[in-house]
Amino acid sequence: MGKDPSDARLAGLNLRTWVEAGLPDTPATDETQHQREPDAKSPLPCEPAAADVLTGTGLHKLIKGEPVLDFADGLADVFRTFALALKPGNPFAFTYHHNELDAYLPVAVALLDARLVCTASLPCPAEMGASIHISGTKSSVVDTIFVCRSTGTVRKSQFLPNEDTLKKVLLWDLEQLQDAGLSPSIGDARCLLFGHLTRLVVWQLRLNWHRDAPIHSKLESVERHLQQIYPLDLVDQLANRVASFLSNVDLLANMRTKERENAYVADTISF
Repeated sequence: MGKDPSDARLAGLNLRTWVEAGLPDTPATDETQHQREPDAKSPLPCEPAAADVLTGTGLHKLIKGEPVLDFADGLADVFRTFALALKPGNPFAFTYHHNELDAYLPVAVALLDARLVCTASLPCPAEMGASIHISGTKSSVVDTIFVCRSTGTVRKSQFLPNEDTLKKVLLWDLEQLQDAGLSPSIGDARCLLFGHLTRLVVWQLRLNWHRDAPIHSKLESVERHLQQIYPLDLVDQLANRVASFLSNVDLLANMRTKERENAYVADTISF
């Protein structure tokens, strides 16, 4: 049995409420204030003044500032506590969504601090598709589901830190959304790609991670290693290329999916 997470001040904590309330996709204005009301039974783990700062300003203005450092440090504390409650090999899964890659740095830090590996990042239609705040913009309307474990196996071919791997897994995600009747946008492709980059950087850093380092140093380390996996100034171009290729996929896409499944080669590795 895992440890009772209530021992670490988790009573009433709603992780999704915290994440969504803390990191808005776009700067809020008087006309387009886009905030979710926190669950009355699940208060944000910060003082009201701090929450106001986080929800009232665009993330790009805060990502190098103290509020996001506080968010990253707090998220890591939550993830570490949840990890203590997991049986070895059992999944810890959560959804995440943001249109800026910088917003994924705290997620990677939190997973590494919790000694969790992201074994999969999966596309998931989300409620943002009905939002008038997002309609007509390039913002994504899908979530990434992060599935994480402390021990288990992964497919080696999906964890190679190169462009070919990123293109293959991203195209797979977009085809799955298309098969479900959705029309993935370039914004969707970008966000899903951010999820895969997060998955890969956690895998790359897991063995030599120093979780006692200062939080700003850990964020910088994640960003530096992301740059080594793929040039960050070219990420948007990669998402655009894969999304453009998807528009040319014909009605035989499902058959090709079956062929890929049948051609599966066991290349699992343990961690």
